[in-house]
Amino acid sequence: MTRWLAQALAVLTLASGCSISEIGMEQGDERTVNRCASASECGGGVCVSGACQGRQGQFETLLFEVLPSGGTEARAAGRTLITTTALPLGGGALTLDVLPASRLEGQVSLAEDSDCVPSVTTDGKLAVSVTLTPSEQVLGLEPKTFTAVTPLDAQGHALQPFSLRVAPGDYDIYVQAAPDAAVDPRCLVGPQLYRHQHLGSGNFKLDLQVPPPTVLAVKIARSVSSTLSLDGWSLDLVDASSGRVIAVPTTLGSPGIAGYEARLRYLPVIGGAAARGGTGSELVRLSPPPGVTAPTLVWERAALELFELGEARIDDLELPAKPVSFEARVVDERGNPVEGASVSLVATELLDVMPGLIASFTLKNRLTDADGLIKEALLPGTYRVFASPPSSSGLATLESSWSVSTAPVQAGQELVLRPRSSLSGAVVVGWGPGELLGVGVHAVPVPLESSSPELDRLLGRRPFMPRASTAVLQLDGSFSVPVDPASYHLSVRGESEAGFPWLVRPYVSVDGSHAEEPLGQLELPLPIVYELSLSDGDVPLAGALVRAYIFTDVERRYTPDPSAARSVVQIAETRVDGGGRGRLLVPALLD
Repeated sequence: MTRWLAQALAVLTLASGCSISEIGMEQGDERTVNRCASASECGGGVCVSGACQGRQGQFETLLFEVLPSGGTEARAAGRTLITTTALPLGGGALTLDVLPASRLEGQVSLAEDSDCVPSVTTDGKLAVSVTLTPSEQVLGLEPKTFTAVTPLDAQGHALQPFSLRVAPGDYDIYVQAAPDAAVDPRCLVGPQLYRHQHLGSGNFKLDLQVPPPTVLAVKIARSVSSTLSLDGWSLDLVDASSGRVIAVPTTLGSPGIAGYEARLRYLPVIGGAAARGGTGSELVRLSPPPGVTAPTLVWERAALELFELGEARIDDLELPAKPVSFEARVVDERGNPVEGASVSLVATELLDVMPGLIASFTLKNRLTDADGLIKEALLPGTYRVFASPPSSSGLATLESSWSVSTAPVQAGQELVLRPRSSLSGAVVVGWGPGELLGVGVHAVPVPLESSSPELDRLLGRRPFMPRASTAVLQLDGSFSVPVDPASYHLSVRGESEAGFPWLVRPYVSVDGSHAEEPLGQLELPLPIVYELSLSDGDVPLAGALVRAYIFTDVERRYTPDPSAARSVVQIAETRVDGGGRGRLLVPALLD
């Protein structure tokens, strides 16, 4: 039976088999609970232990994300991802075994023949940091990193080991000078990248000995008549696969007769993709100093070592066109200035770039003044522009493009921001108590694909991320969520304590051309109930948070085959009790 909650209190007192449980009455709110007396009240489902459940669900494969509680005494650590196939579609008992953590104890030391003096932190100590990042990114989920700082003595030997507890898996291990360390230019206490290092459960000893650096000599030739000045520019080397810097940055001084010369001291990447990519796949990066309006220039190392290995030569370098003064204004549809809007620009094409040269130029988070103006020095070219107004303005974000000419002074460009659109609809329940109240409605932007090339990230070419937004179901079951133009996963997050699953409609596109994007009537699906048992070996994983995701393919449809997946969508969440047990309510189907 389906009723609007405005009528529910009057009607349900007369209805047999259905009741309302008042949860949180001390706060004055009333919420419905999934209750039934027979299957006839469950809209095609079954009545189990006084609550409606689905007979059979849609999802035989789920990805589980397990996050141990911060205060747990269990042996697990960090985030664990578990893919479970052949799930019983009708629900039932579900045991998730989380591998005990890797207890990692390690030390970092410099090779005996290293010719450098270790880095010194601001308090006079010698230190390096060690960061572990999962080698494989999982379909848009943010990676969980682990970092430790370890001291060295004056000779570069470890004073004491570092200790970390991490989830078992393959990791990229990155060793570099501690963030607050002053690096001797002759010294390379890292950066050293070890890729795809496997850590299983149990205790591990990790002895990282940083070898002497390899030297790449870089020569930037220029003609006698050239006016090119690279004084103060920074030169470094970047691993193309991970985006990690693998050389101590070198600052260029004054040029000699033949041009600029620098010696990049770097450590080749060890393991994993490094062995497949080989030396030469790294990226040589030349960056302007702060306050200089110029592009960052990138070359593939192999393209610069055509004549002699270990010597990279850049001939006839010329910078793109000189910067110009550019003024633009951010306004609303009535022409009123928008103060405090954040404007970011990424060059998609710069004028007068030499053939074969990769040049990037970005400006991030420039704020408009009281007149809605931004005034910047820009390089002539074409730009992607993203404006994000203050949340309190009620205005939507905007992505546009600008063309910047070679004219010395340019003005008159405007970004006109519209009000945010609203994703609107009404949620009904065709079973059990009939209505929901006070349930959160979430519009979460579809995450970026983790397969974006690292070079795109370095050049600022990745898509801008819109804002997430939330709302609450009203008394009549309606909702209205303010959103920006983007694609969203919409979820109405029924409370598992009350016996309700989530309602999930993935990949909802909003183009921003309409004030309202009506979704119509959405029906909450029946729950498929899984009785979770969570442990790491024989120890219950008390208080852990468990999230469930489905895999979606290139056509944005559910797929039971993880190898065919392009992304994941969260569909459920629960927290287990002190004994590692809990109930996970999975929606029987997607909306």
